[in-house]
Amino acid sequence: MRRRKGIISLYGWYSLDQEIVLVLESPAPCMELFDFIHGNGQMDEAQAKNIFKQLEDAEDTMDASDVFHRDIKLENVLIETSSVVPQVWIIDLRSGCFATSLVHKSVFGTTELALPEVAACGEYKANPTTVWQLGNLLYEILHGAYFEPEEYFLRRQIDTRISHSKLKYPVSTGRDTVSSI
Repeated sequence: MRRRKGIISLYGWYSLDQEIVLVLESPAPCMELFDFIHGNGQMDEAQAKNIFKQLEDAEDTMDASDVFHRDIKLENVLIETSSVVPQVWIIDLRSGCFATSLVHKSVFGTTELALPEVAACGEYKANPTTVWQLGNLLYEILHGAYFEPEEYFLRRQIDTRISHSKLKYPVSTGRDTVSSI
């Protein structure tokens, strides 16, 4: 069986009366990236870069095979905990599909992590969705919290209004510094 780096391998499957049983690779010892981050605290940038590069390589492999995961998040990434340089695996392709359609209209996966276009237009594309989900994942790795687009866009609107005003008082830029406007 050809090993796809960063993606759990399917060893076999069995069809029962009302269900299908999948036999999947199980790296050991490992844990969900969500548990790893929330149990050990936020990662430094070097660790995050290593993990993100592995996820990007795994996503490139899926993209080359026209596989669209649709639900990339911390809970769907396993991290091996026994090696000096942790290895990651993308798991849980229940929401996935083949990326044969240019535009998707059915929403699958975690709705809180959906692209803004889903709410605005009711449709989305594979590659922008994957980039959005990987960006959310990287944000959560570094900050320990979901990226909340509503809060971000609201802050950008406020920052824009303040920067265009004549006010002369300190305003936080969100970077642990204060600048005068």
